[in-house]
Amino acid sequence: AWDFDSANGIQEDFTGIAPTYTYTKGGTYLVTLTIYDALGQSGVDTLFVEVLQAGGVRLAVDSEGTKEVAPEQSSSYLLTVTNTGDGTDTIALSLTGDPDVVGWYNLETRQVANLEAGGVRIIRLSVTVPRGALVDQASEVVVTATSAADTTKQASVSVLTAVKEILRIEVSFVSFPTGMKAGEAVEVTVHILNSGNRDVRVFFAELTGDSAWLSLDTTKSPSQATIRPGKSQDFTFD
Repeated sequence: AWDFDSANGIQEDFTGIAPTYTYTKGGTYLVTLTIYDALGQSGVDTLFVEVLQAGGVRLAVDSEGTKEVAPEQSSSYLLTVTNTGDGTDTIALSLTGDPDVVGWYNLETRQVANLEAGGVRIIRLSVTVPRGALVDQASEVVVTATSAADTTKQASVSVLTAVKEILRIEVSFVSFPTGMKAGEAVEVTVHILNSGNRDVRVFFAELTGDSAWLSLDTTKSPSQATIRPGKSQDFTFD
């Protein structure tokens, strides 16, 4: 009786004089041969077999690795992991890039265990763009697959999740008169908040007609301004 792998829990893999056995994974294995005679007596011999395994991995991503996602929204990529080595392998997955952006992503699993030679596994890579993410904040994140059988065998793909542009400003009056007398001059202050995710340029056209009585006070306010996301600017009219 032959036991080709003492660690797998099977004590008798084959019987016969010259059996064949295929190892699916590299490593050192203890082989045991037990011989019985007609009287029920037995003899045992053992030897160690060193099995060499060639590791290899291929990695692909759908959607050409690019998507556009709005803040507070989620999407996902599908990663295709293929074992191109000649034995069963475990493939480790990792993410690298700007730490702030890497935090947007989540791998379904970081380890594909017991993937047979030629085997393929689909892994989901989810991404959630946080509230307040800016249009120019996105950067590439690299996904790397590494063979456990040979850690020098790696494959990588890049993903780039663009932040969907949101243009939004909020306008409010800080001060506005409830009534005016003829010939009286008062100040009106307008507060503009950029609640979008990219810079906005604000300027005021020259008022004509019935609105000509209201003009921007350029001694107190700029005639135009670029307002960053989350920032605001007051404009004074008289």
